[in-house]
Amino acid sequence: MNLGSIKIGEVTAVNINNQRFSILIKKFEEVDKQSDALPRRASLEFIALKID
Repeated sequence: MNLGSIKIGEVTAVNINNQRFSILIKKFEEVDKQSDALPRRASLEFIALKID
């Protein structure tokens, strides 16, 4: 699953497994260092609403 580019503080519509959601990321913090191997971890504070 690739969500592409989502901006912090901006509502974005996404499709995940043929289901539509509106997502608002309120806070993003990297857990791992940029020099660490992929995949790196991050901590997110977000709101997601399923759209029927």
